[in-house]
Amino acid sequence: MYKIALSLTVLFMFGVLPLVYSEERLRPNDIKEVIPKFEQFVREGMEQSRVPGIAIAIVYNNNIFYLKGFGYRNIEKKLKVTPDTVFQIASVSKPITSTIIASMVGEEKVEWESKIKNLNPSFRLSDPWVTSQLAIKDLLSHRSGLPDHAGDLLEDLGFDQETILHQLRYIVPLQAFRDHYAYTNSGFSEAAYATSKHLGIPWNELAKEQLFSPLEMTATSYSFDDYFNNPQKATTYFIDDDKVEPLTVPRTPDAQRPAGGVSSSANDIAKWMILQMGGYRDKN
Repeated sequence: MYKIALSLTVLFMFGVLPLVYSEERLRPNDIKEVIPKFEQFVREGMEQSRVPGIAIAIVYNNNIFYLKGFGYRNIEKKLKVTPDTVFQIASVSKPITSTIIASMVGEEKVEWESKIKNLNPSFRLSDPWVTSQLAIKDLLSHRSGLPDHAGDLLEDLGFDQETILHQLRYIVPLQAFRDHYAYTNSGFSEAAYATSKHLGIPWNELAKEQLFSPLEMTATSYSFDDYFNNPQKATTYFIDDDKVEPLTVPRTPDAQRPAGGVSSSANDIAKWMILQMGGYRDKN
């Protein structure tokens, strides 16, 4: 059901990567020359995939080189996508989250090797030894031993973040610790929540303080309510009987905000991309 909706987000984020990583071999005129073909590629991709709307950002030399919206953020109302259209960016939330944690590592308030039991003593897994050794880096790299997508079904059933993280302790058996990769949204989220708990500040506030406010990412949030109430939000669509239909009950990812709960715009994500490329060195 969510495939089309998530494609809308993934394309606006990752469609720029080939240009970003090749910038040392590119000149501004080189980029300008390929823009018409690039836009045609985007339009063809939208037609083939049935994605109703996309926003594209191209970052070059620590500046936003190109920003443009394609298609509609709401088909029924004929509302067009713009660079400020707000999307639910799903698992692209993870690198946003790791950036925030990295800022805390840089300030020496936590370490990648910090043990979760020291940051959040209430969290545990079924194996006491794994619980004693589990570190931030293990949860962010999906090698805690938790099975693939552990906790996601509880989220689908409507359980909240606190309940889901508590229930992870009952999962048996665990896979080999640090020797087995399994993608887990709830495990990833615990790395963020443990960090914020140790620092004594709610995760959403920490995100604003460390990243969103300094970079003026004013449309970016970990709160579903912020997305839902934003007049610039993109409607979520799915394909039903070969028709593109709006999702009447939008996905509410608050139970795993650090892993999949960010909403943002191409304009804001471009600012984060500049940071990843070494820009904003004057920002605190």
